[in-house]
Amino acid sequence: MLKLLKKLLIFLVLMYVLYALTRSYVVCGGAISIIVLALILVNVLKRSSEEPAYENYFFYECFTDIECMQNISMDWDDATIDHDNVIVALVVLIASKIVNKFILGLHKSVIRIICINTYIFLMIVWITDKVYMFYHRLSTACPNPSCQRKFKLPVYECDRCQVKHRRLTPGKYGVLKRRCQCNNIMPSTFFNGRGKLKSYCPYCGWELSGDTSSKQFTIPVVGPPSVGKTCYINMAIHSLMENTAPSKQWNISFANSSEQKEYDTVIEAMKKGYKPAKTDFDSLTAYQLMMKIPTDSISRRIYLYDIAGEQFTRSGAVLENKAFSYVNGIVFLIDPLSIDEIRYQAEENANTLEYGISSIEFDDVLDVMLNNFDTMLKNRRMNVTINNNFAVVINKMDVPLINEQIGNSAAEKFLQENKQCRSIVEAQSILCREFLMKYRGNFVRKIEYKFKNVKYFACSSLGHCNNGQAYAGINVENPLLWILSMSDNGIKMM
Repeated sequence: MLKLLKKLLIFLVLMYVLYALTRSYVVCGGAISIIVLALILVNVLKRSSEEPAYENYFFYECFTDIECMQNISMDWDDATIDHDNVIVALVVLIASKIVNKFILGLHKSVIRIICINTYIFLMIVWITDKVYMFYHRLSTACPNPSCQRKFKLPVYECDRCQVKHRRLTPGKYGVLKRRCQCNNIMPSTFFNGRGKLKSYCPYCGWELSGDTSSKQFTIPVVGPPSVGKTCYINMAIHSLMENTAPSKQWNISFANSSEQKEYDTVIEAMKKGYKPAKTDFDSLTAYQLMMKIPTDSISRRIYLYDIAGEQFTRSGAVLENKAFSYVNGIVFLIDPLSIDEIRYQAEENANTLEYGISSIEFDDVLDVMLNNFDTMLKNRRMNVTINNNFAVVINKMDVPLINEQIGNSAAEKFLQENKQCRSIVEAQSILCREFLMKYRGNFVRKIEYKFKNVKYFACSSLGHCNNGQAYAGINVENPLLWILSMSDNGIKMM
């Protein structure tokens, strides 16, 4: 911080001196612009050092050639002076001086013109690349559970010799492209194909999947044990791929084939009426989806994190999940049967044990999560609002009692009776909020006080509780679509 203040002070003093000498804002601004661009150029050249690639001729080698030409010219001059015939030596000397000066001067002039234009072009491309990344919010997160670091630029691998380039950016190795040590040409910017190269996390070396020149959206699914998080995520992905994507002409796929195979296995089992295995206590599963929208050239990478509910029984375990520090939104799953009053009423018309009941109160899970959020985001005051989207999802909507109060039929009836509601999703959100206010009012007040944007949803991850019959989720995609629409103007929920 002190170094930054010193640089800023020097910059202001220099600007004041230039204005005092010229009394012209135009001259002062032009001079400052040149200085800033020069500093950018020096910074770019410093950062692009020690890469396994050939340096561009016009950054260093051209100056070496000029120096060699000067040495050759001096040797030629010395050779003509030693000639036996003085007149011939004098004529040759004068001619060589003129020719050498002309050729050397012409060579220097051409080199300087090309170098200046190259440096200007480099700065334009470098700034454009940075602006392109900033404008489109391009970034990547490491899916490695023990890393989870977020970064702008991965380590890229040459597709011919498999050598890794840590800073594949415009610089002394090339402006738009660079030549690897194996003579393979590699793109140096996001807008000409750098993101399609094989890449790795710069911190842990984990291999990344998909196009890294994409917008990133991180959505963890949180909730107590046995609330149905794994079922919810798989069914939500299935609904997005099979229903939402075709209707909106989106292209949604997994970032890598291994995740696709695991997903296919789970979905095939759920179609036969078998539930997926429970998430391990220390496990954090990252589902990576690539979304392509026809109206936008930039892809979206969606991270869905499945976090074991048991991790919220102790605060330290949650802190290990660094993904919470850069999330776009949180899906908080609630098991309504964990509320005693509801479970007692539901038992009159259904066997609640068949649905499974969470053993931990969701209020306690929320408290652990909020405490860790304050630690991660370094909020010194507990009343600081968290600028994230928070989707409260009441699961197990297929329970008859729950369906009567907040199901689709109840939402449609509410929508017809309340013309101010614009959609069934909004109507269901109101019903879910009233439902929670009735049984857990303090929970509602706490999240609405802590989070900037809160919306309520009702869904069923399985559709029924009958083992052996094909499972089909209900309303499972709505929370994800809401978070994505709140985070990206190019994505519309309805």
